[in-house]
Amino acid sequence: MSRCCRYLGKSRQNYYKRRMERRGKEMETEAVVDWVNRERAVQPQLGGLKLHHRMKEQEVPFQLGRDRFFDLLREKDLLVKPEPSTPRTTQWKEYLPVFPNIVAERPAEAPEEVWLCDLTYIATDEGFQYLFLISDQFSRKIVGYHLSDTMETTDALEALRKACGSLTPGKKPRHHSDRGCQYCSHKYVNELHNRGISVSMTEVNHCYENSQAERLNGILKQEYGLGRKLPSKAMAAKMVEHAIECFNTIRPHRALEMNYPERVHRRPAPVTKWSGFRTWFTEKVQEMVYTFSCRFAILQSSAFEVRRSKFAISALPLQHPRRNGYRRSSTTRTAPRRNRLPTKPRGSD
Repeated sequence: MSRCCRYLGKSRQNYYKRRMERRGKEMETEAVVDWVNRERAVQPQLGGLKLHHRMKEQEVPFQLGRDRFFDLLREKDLLVKPEPSTPRTTQWKEYLPVFPNIVAERPAEAPEEVWLCDLTYIATDEGFQYLFLISDQFSRKIVGYHLSDTMETTDALEALRKACGSLTPGKKPRHHSDRGCQYCSHKYVNELHNRGISVSMTEVNHCYENSQAERLNGILKQEYGLGRKLPSKAMAAKMVEHAIECFNTIRPHRALEMNYPERVHRRPAPVTKWSGFRTWFTEKVQEMVYTFSCRFAILQSSAFEVRRSKFAISALPLQHPRRNGYRRSSTTRTAPRRNRLPTKPRGSD
């Protein structure tokens, strides 16, 4: 080894140091990959940013930066592959009652102010099942759900009863949904009115006006395997329960500043919502405009003073400061300097 190091122009200490660094990086990579596989066993489609946040939160012995972590996921082929989306339609009948969208202009600023409702289907070898979901707009928590073999109004009412069972006494959230026939039915609307819950529905762009609920359906299907064809309905029920538990408790959300829905639903104070951001942004803009106007007024007055002083200087007779013994300042003249030594007149020798 000494001959090889001398031949290559390196010392033995450098060789052994580099070898230890390489082995340390290999061990670090193996540990991080094992940890990612354990996390993906619970949440198979959890993204890289959320994995990196959970790694920092759990204080894993090997901590990586974001870019290096993504490079490792890319090298080990562990990045989540996007799945193609397919269009969904909503069944609506013209004779059913509809309501205006009252959530668009006034979104939720705290938990239990707005509920978002939607349903999605789950394919199994024994037939289709339908999952009715009710989530909180502020905390993203799924507060009520029901898995059924049919798409009847009674199934939607079952999910509503579960959501109302966990509701804080005295709270009256606004109920927002699309114009599906289950949510527009007289039986469902009457149940909402009896509980003192106001009704809001989409008007024109149904998917976009209820985008948060649609996004919830996509997360459950893409990240928790509910979009695949499952072997049985019993397996579907277990996977739905597991997915909702993971979504509420251990899946971080970027909209919640990498927090968890269950935690935010209990403690809403640390979370900054867009409504709070708009208020803060408006106050900052007003403060900046006021500060700018004050500074602009000061600059205008200063410019006026400078112009006036320049005019006063230009009105003085031009004299050379050194030749005549004067020192020129911005506005005044000083007396001749008296500390100069007298010079001998010419021819005095």
